[in-house]
Amino acid sequence: FTQKEIVFSAAAFGVTDHLSVLVGSILPALLFNPREGANGILALKYGRKVAPKTHVAVAAEVFGFGGEGFGLGGLIVTYGGHHDHISLVAGKPFSFDGARLDPGGSYLLALAGTLRLGPRWAMLSENWLITALDGSDVLIYSIGWRRFGRDHAFDLAFLGSGDVFGFPWVDWTYSWGQRDVDGK
Repeated sequence: FTQKEIVFSAAAFGVTDHLSVLVGSILPALLFNPREGANGILALKYGRKVAPKTHVAVAAEVFGFGGEGFGLGGLIVTYGGHHDHISLVAGKPFSFDGARLDPGGSYLLALAGTLRLGPRWAMLSENWLITALDGSDVLIYSIGWRRFGRDHAFDLAFLGSGDVFGFPWVDWTYSWGQRDVDGK
């Protein structure tokens, strides 16, 4: 379970050792105007270990908000171990226009990594490049820190885009399964 920026709640679970599902919603939006359409996210990810330190996954996410829908499908390659790793994401955003799928001309690239700094601290970075047909590129970058315990983690990061940097990103996660302290 994760709570992002106070308003976005999501839960993810492993269906099998290789398939995970995530569902989430901006809960306050459901309370204020539910007639404008449901809001939420549904994501599926299937991954495999292809070499000792290399994992490959395919993922699809669908978002809905205010009657509009869009999504992202892509490939993720991760190199490293449980504590220190780097991931490259190549994806294709798409939108729904009524019953018609509009693939558009945009694409997404992301580079993300985690570096363990100690038994309960890690440094994080996630950087996204989104390009559209009209040539308008959007670069979103971040740097942050994670403080974690046996079954939870707290992230504090700062986002930027263009010349603007410093938007705070806060995330709290609770895990019922996987443990990450003292090698457990």
